[in-house]
Amino acid sequence: MIRENIMDERWLKEFQQKLGALQRIEKEVKKWQRYKKDEKSLFVLEESLNKIQRYQKKASGLEALILELGEFCNKEREDIDILKQRFKGKLGSELAARLPGIEVYGNLPELKVGLFTLEFLLSRGEVKVWYGPKVEFICKRSLAKTDLAKFIKDAYETLEKSGLKGDTFLNLLWRSYEGLSTSLGSAVPLSKVLQQMAWLQQKRAFLIDPKKENFKGYGRVQFSYDLFRTSKRRYNDYEFRLIVATREQTKDKKDFLWVPTSRQGEGGYFSALSFKRI
Repeated sequence: MIRENIMDERWLKEFQQKLGALQRIEKEVKKWQRYKKDEKSLFVLEESLNKIQRYQKKASGLEALILELGEFCNKEREDIDILKQRFKGKLGSELAARLPGIEVYGNLPELKVGLFTLEFLLSRGEVKVWYGPKVEFICKRSLAKTDLAKFIKDAYETLEKSGLKGDTFLNLLWRSYEGLSTSLGSAVPLSKVLQQMAWLQQKRAFLIDPKKENFKGYGRVQFSYDLFRTSKRRYNDYEFRLIVATREQTKDKKDFLWVPTSRQGEGGYFSALSFKRI
């Protein structure tokens, strides 16, 4: 069978010999072109012709090998298509089995995995990881080198352990809002609230020497997750509310923030925040 022949070392050796003969023919043809107008080189030309004919015999049968190669590629493509379909089905089911507390759904090249979206670039053997419905790009990883289930578990663990919780989060949110609002109850863009939240978390070392190693980061993804997970929305006589972004505002990331409303990946696009008296 052709599949057996194509992997046979003798078949490969024959292919290499014929390619070598063609390369020698090319060399002699170039020599012919160089000397054909010089009658003093007639004997050189005659020897070149003899070599070309010898190499021609060695190269004979190449067309049959090329046809076999085409048949092999067609058969392999059929097998690869079958394996690709199996792989696609297996990928989602394996993730779901290893992430029992996280909902996995969708069809490749995209899978929704809880709060994350996996965008598979299968022809490159890579996967892009997004927070939310392809809102915040997190990273791109090699499929061969990445344990996706472990990666998602670690991403959740990082979100849970980092950021701000409970009273700490609510107090800082209020301080940020109060410092930015023109009057209590007015709306303040979430992008400005985030900037103020990040600034208020800086330690004395950064304020004295504001360089990279002294900076404590607080990004969009963590802020979004902290807004989602907080069970406390009231501060004194006020309650914070998120204001839904308009379609126009969702065209520019500085004008909106995606915030989950459930751990299954449902969520909304919000532009601002306000504290309303209750």
